[in-house]
Amino acid sequence: MNDVAVKDRKPQDSRKTGTSGSVNGPKNPWDVDVDVYLHSETPGDFTIQSYLQSTPGSTDLNFFNSGHPGFNVSFKLHDETGLGYGFPNGAKSCDAIWSQVMAGGCPASPGAWEVFEKNSTVITNGGSVLKVKNPNPCPAQGHFQYTLNVTKDGGATYLPLDPGGNNQNGTSLD
Repeated sequence: MNDVAVKDRKPQDSRKTGTSGSVNGPKNPWDVDVDVYLHSETPGDFTIQSYLQSTPGSTDLNFFNSGHPGFNVSFKLHDETGLGYGFPNGAKSCDAIWSQVMAGGCPASPGAWEVFEKNSTVITNGGSVLKVKNPNPCPAQGHFQYTLNVTKDGGATYLPLDPGGNNQNGTSLD
């Protein structure tokens, strides 16, 4: 795991190096991994590990992209319960994650797509990996809430996991 704080990362500045072929900044979203450990079926009994965390042990992810056009996020579920939890697949894959700009709590029903892009949702590895895009638009959205939904019955019921996030700087270089 990378111990460099999110805001202290030193991505290549393509305006100086020309590596992206653009003078306006990087063209590709950052690919990031987020490990989600489900410890039990007790609400809130999960942990998240990613270099997007600015405070160890926090569930908040800080999206500071230094000019990249967003993030391709891979949430990797580790079901420590042994009960067969995974992200909903097929027609229910869009229920794997709901998101909204800070509104007093995590989204609890379908249709909340203010941060992560619904049409980018892909479930792989038998339901253990959720891939989704966070475009981190400009101007910055700031704090947001999202719900990861896991299921052991194909999506008939969900166990909601409710971490938080912060879209800090949009797509412009600071």
